[in-house]
Amino acid sequence: MLEWMTLRNFRSWEHLPRLELKPITIIFGPNSSGKTALLQALLMLKQTAESNDRSLSIRYGGPYVDLGSFTDSVYDHDDTRELGVELRWKPENDSVLRDQDDEGPSVTADWFEYKAEWKQAGDVALSSLTYATDALQFRLSRLSSGKYKPKLTSDVDIVGKRRVGRPWPLPGPESCYALPRQVAGEWPHVDLLEFNHQFELLMDRVRYVGPLRKYPQRFYLWTGEAPGVVLPDGTGAIEALVADARAASAGSRSRKHGLSRGLVNQAAQWLREFGLAEGFEIRPIADGARQYEVWVRVPGSNVATLLPDVGFGVSQILPVIVQLHFAPEGSILLFEQPEIHLHPSAAARLADLFLQVAHQRNLQLVVETHSEYLLARLQRRMAEAEAPTSFARPRNIALYFYDLVDGASQAETVELNIFGEIQNWPPGFFGDTMGDIQAMTQSAVRRKLRQKAS
Repeated sequence: MLEWMTLRNFRSWEHLPRLELKPITIIFGPNSSGKTALLQALLMLKQTAESNDRSLSIRYGGPYVDLGSFTDSVYDHDDTRELGVELRWKPENDSVLRDQDDEGPSVTADWFEYKAEWKQAGDVALSSLTYATDALQFRLSRLSSGKYKPKLTSDVDIVGKRRVGRPWPLPGPESCYALPRQVAGEWPHVDLLEFNHQFELLMDRVRYVGPLRKYPQRFYLWTGEAPGVVLPDGTGAIEALVADARAASAGSRSRKHGLSRGLVNQAAQWLREFGLAEGFEIRPIADGARQYEVWVRVPGSNVATLLPDVGFGVSQILPVIVQLHFAPEGSILLFEQPEIHLHPSAAARLADLFLQVAHQRNLQLVVETHSEYLLARLQRRMAEAEAPTSFARPRNIALYFYDLVDGASQAETVELNIFGEIQNWPPGFFGDTMGDIQAMTQSAVRRKLRQKAS
């Protein structure tokens, strides 16, 4: 799980101080306030780490985010500045950097920190890359020659700290994260390359559903294989449902007796909870066909309708529901405006979906939203959660309000108590609803008085 993150000179953030991330982190704020930058930084790292071109220290355009260029990405478009990202996370299992059978004390880590800084000096490259655990820190700093100066510091005695006979500088990192393999020869008694492995595992756990999802189709082609991921535009969500429906029809498990609850069942359940559908079914267009249709029976109707012919909100929320149940347990899921095209009552239900699935499947959710209805439902669930072990508690939920002040983004923690009450309502948080109601009431009174007088 990601524990915290910082940004420096990234997009509209001159400096984002350490932002604590919890199992559910929700970010609010007006348009162009820097809300999306937190997600974009993670997606930048993910698409760079997954790129086949290992010489790229930043992949600006990719499957997850389009950053344009370094000048477009850096704060105030000032390419003399240094861009920085810092993360701290807990791996799924404690990691061994030196086994107890090796000479000297063992080195294990139950958390990792990653800090990368990029600078443009003819080309854009990592100016420094730092990894740390509670036992040691390793840093590569770029020299004018393009090589990198290493520095290892440790709280324990690392036997054979460095082999002799090699020039001091080392080759640069690969991609945005990978220490060069030469460090294994320089420090043979500690597995510094484990940092690379742990960063790859972290990026593999990051999944993203964006705000612009694919328009629903009248039928979906079955290729014979289930998708591995749900893509940012929702591609793969329906295909995953088709694969689940085929497995059910094959009778591999009996759903009638509750032996399995697959994706189709989960989607149908939550569409009912959202008040969007009373029936949900995946059907082949004919026996043995490779084309499948999605049929939905909306509330108040006895007739099922094809997905493109029902309200747009159904097709837009399906990728969110599927991602939550399809991503591996322990995933870090990023959602941008998941409430788009939803009625307020359905948007409120998103809070219930997030709370239940994040808890049951050990997921970490980072959500950028404009929905006050989602917030109100979260507040209600926190007020209702009397048991100390309830998931809907401040220890599991972080809320932030972003705003743009003098051209720079700023973050403010929205403090909730155990009763769901906001302790520090930020100015401009969801507009001025009370002010609008007061102005409307005052205007109505004045008009009525004028009407009586006339």
